[in-house]
Amino acid sequence: MAQANSPGRGGKPRFPEDEAFRCLRAGEIGSFHKAIAKREVADFSDADLRGADLRNADLSKVILRGAYLRDADLRGLDLRHMDMTGCSLRNAKVSGAYFPANLSPEEIRLSVEHARCLNRKSYPVARPLSWSVRHFRDLWLTRPACC
Repeated sequence: MAQANSPGRGGKPRFPEDEAFRCLRAGEIGSFHKAIAKREVADFSDADLRGADLRNADLSKVILRGAYLRDADLRGLDLRHMDMTGCSLRNAKVSGAYFPANLSPEEIRLSVEHARCLNRKSYPVARPLSWSVRHFRDLWLTRPACC
């Protein structure tokens, strides 16, 4: 559950007193990996990671729930195992990133373009055009011969 000071709830992002967090925020990926090597988990929930370059970071031990990721570089990251509820991705670089299956492309787009927190509200997702074309083609092929 997100804390009351969560960015997704109108609070300010937090700056954990954590060496691994400091390294990650500063872009010192090697030092970050050393700092979390012997830990089971690094809780950066509701943390301010704005502008952080996370491209080469192994985030498998990191909790990012509610994190403030504005202008962060997430390109190429595999985030499928992450709980990204409440994260804000405003202007983040997300090209090539794998997101959790429960996040729709539309929800990610709204977060990147309009700073919407992820999973706070469900957004309608339009069917892809290819579905419509295939659907109508199948209807045409199965129509009665008299038409």
